[in-house]
Amino acid sequence: MKRSTLLITAAWLLGAAVLTAPSAWAIPAFARRNNLACSSCHSAWGYLNSTGRAYKEAGYVLPDEDGELDFDAQPGNQKISENLILTKVYPIAARIKGYIFDDTNSGDSKIRPIHEIEIFSAGNFWKKGSWFFELEGEDEENFSTAIGGRFDWHFNRAANLEFGSGSIFTPDPYNSMKDGGHRLTVAHKIPLNVGSSVGARFRKSSQYIAFYGRQNKLFYMASYSAGNSNPEGEDPNDILGRIAYDITPDAMVGAFFYDGERDHGAINLSRFGIDWNFAFKDFNVLGMWMSAEEDFRDGPSNDNDAGYLEVFYTHKKNGRPFFVPLLRYGFTEANNGRDDIAALTAQLGVYVTENVKFALEYYDELDTVPGKTEGERVTLLADLAF
Repeated sequence: MKRSTLLITAAWLLGAAVLTAPSAWAIPAFARRNNLACSSCHSAWGYLNSTGRAYKEAGYVLPDEDGELDFDAQPGNQKISENLILTKVYPIAARIKGYIFDDTNSGDSKIRPIHEIEIFSAGNFWKKGSWFFELEGEDEENFSTAIGGRFDWHFNRAANLEFGSGSIFTPDPYNSMKDGGHRLTVAHKIPLNVGSSVGARFRKSSQYIAFYGRQNKLFYMASYSAGNSNPEGEDPNDILGRIAYDITPDAMVGAFFYDGERDHGAINLSRFGIDWNFAFKDFNVLGMWMSAEEDFRDGPSNDNDAGYLEVFYTHKKNGRPFFVPLLRYGFTEANNGRDDIAALTAQLGVYVTENVKFALEYYDELDTVPGKTEGERVTLLADLAF
């Protein structure tokens, strides 16, 4: 089938979803627990707004009007004893992501209605304690199960400890440094997905320990990690320092510094950068820029810049997300700045309900390394959580 025919078919299917979208909405596990709409915590599911960030930082607890945390006062919790707080109903949720069709210029088109399946749960298991775990399978890996999770000790708003397996940025509540299952698009954010020539990607999982907290408008975090592709946490040498300042509840500027190594010191990695999240009513702008350096014990260094800028608008119906058009430009240098990789992602998302999304996405690789064909991709995405 020709690409033009596929694009017309995708547009027709998306249009059908728009015309038949109901005004009712369904509530996944977190919203069910607190009897809140998904849009209470998300500007567009899965990007967090200021309420969602506070909820995540506090360990799935809504702070009171004074900013204090009371685990046993939450509507979904039950106080068993002075220190034992349990969730009344075990909070479990599922997510299915599918590509109704997926067409690239490098191969045949595909039908992938079940691309990824996730089962996840989160809640409180003792006074000032929270957990999250996830089971995930993808079609590229024949749906073999991957497991990730974390548990936290929340001393107070200013001091939290997290132990887990996931991205080194997992405790970070902001949208700019999140990729993986947190992005709105099929295409990855280039700087977080590529990162360096040795595969030390910010979006990949590792064993980590993190300390984070907030003082008024300032969020801070320090993480200690074993590095990507190291499931047993052997030889941990990766560290991350991160700060973010809320100019307003809807405007943030931040900075980070990362230092690590691979192959027992044969490669030293360092990255520093800035990021931002701005929301003007329903218009959102986020992005980041970083410099990434690799020093090889037996070779020259490799220094590259990378970044992205993303804008999207949440058009609401009955106070809830409905149309969400998105545009993102991302780039990274390669081979010590001699080559460039850049891509443009355009998406029109339709939220049939708050937790059911269809989207038509076009991805165009504007620049790539010599000898490689510039990629192009058209995808019709379906994303459901319940």
